[in-house]
Amino acid sequence: RAEFSILFFRGGSLVDNSTYSFKNAVGEDNEVLEEFLSQFYGGNRLVPKEIIVPLKIERIKEIGSWLSEKQGYKVRLHSPERGKKLKELELANRN
Repeated sequence: RAEFSILFFRGGSLVDNSTYSFKNAVGEDNEVLEEFLSQFYGGNRLVPKEIIVPLKIERIKEIGSWLSEKQGYKVRLHSPERGKKLKELELANRN
């Protein structure tokens, strides 16, 4: 089973959130996260300029490049280890 919480921040404030649950997720956590990112942002969804993820994923550069090319602007995909972004990630994990 896998659950993903997407928190939307604008101007440093939380403006929206969504949770997605998958009962039959198969694979290592980082693989499931890679697949979720590909599916979630694969359609016509607007992609933010920054995406914070809770795990270091193997294909982080490839996914970031793909999203940047798809959107026509630089998309930063990363897993923070300290600071404000880590606190935002911890907030997402609590929700």
